[in-house]
Amino acid sequence: MPPLSIRVSGQASITRHPERAVLRVSINASGDEKDSVSTEGSRLHDELNALFKELSPKTKYGTATTDAPVTEFSSTILHVWTQEPAIDERKPATCVNYATSTFQVTFRDFGKLNEIAKKLDAYPSVDVESIEWHLTESTEKALEYDARKQAMRNAILRAEDYAEVIGRKVVPVEVDDTIQASWGQNRYLRPVAMEYRERDGELYPGRTPKIGGGGIDPTPRDIRLISSQVSVKFEAVD
Repeated sequence: MPPLSIRVSGQASITRHPERAVLRVSINASGDEKDSVSTEGSRLHDELNALFKELSPKTKYGTATTDAPVTEFSSTILHVWTQEPAIDERKPATCVNYATSTFQVTFRDFGKLNEIAKKLDAYPSVDVESIEWHLTESTEKALEYDARKQAMRNAILRAEDYAEVIGRKVVPVEVDDTIQASWGQNRYLRPVAMEYRERDGELYPGRTPKIGGGGIDPTPRDIRLISSQVSVKFEAVD
């Protein structure tokens, strides 16, 4: 029989429940008096810092304890600044003073995250900006390994489907995994934080959207991981 080559691509998609949630919180105090704004911003910064520190107890080696609701957190310094008014002869010139800072907090305990997100949302000068869902590094690596194997199996099954129609078998002779998958992923599996949007129940990359008048929905969002396509060349055999 004449020689026959078959080239197909295989791809794998894996969905997992998140293991970590990154909460981003900002302090946004403002007012006419710079001293009072600075004092309020400092108070809020110290209060949030104490709250997250209590939630992230450390071992003697400086790592989070196994039962710590928060594995790590960080914050920017409190920035106090003044916005000069626009020049308008018809209106009195008034300066507005601001005190701003941002916290980034990684939660392991999603029940505690839910509790803290609701608590923070009640602060008049604190904004819960976003929640991003992630996997641990060890889980990501394990899923990379599984997804590559699944993509290869998918390619083999597709090639066998074509060969079966003409009554032949196939053997792989060339593998190329340098083709990038959708969303600009690298050739290896990479996590993509997903958000649920109500329209058509679609999944989109990005952050969890705010709800209603500014609240954040702290419900965990599944993470879909997509491996790069693997292109495999097969030779048909009798």
